[in-house]
Amino acid sequence: MSDEVEELRRKVLEATIDVLRAVRRRVELVEELGRVKKRRGMPIRSPEVERELIFRVRKEGESMGLDPDFCEKLTRMLIEYSVSVQARRVYG
Repeated sequence: MSDEVEELRRKVLEATIDVLRAVRRRVELVEELGRVKKRRGMPIRSPEVERELIFRVRKEGESMGLDPDFCEKLTRMLIEYSVSVQARRVYG
């Protein structure tokens, strides 16, 4: 039984690392988006875009059997991190 638990824990770790890889990819996209926004004189934040993203993520998460509130919290964390990345790395 311990082998089964350890194997499942290993798979959970792998899935977590997959999530981190996806976050890293998102950060790369956000950096590029920030460069485009800066070039075009656009603000970092867009409340309307953020609301739409949260709406869509809640809906998609729910269709996957995930708690929409959790999906929203995670998305808000990603948005805040993205804003800080753009502010530091792009806008300096």
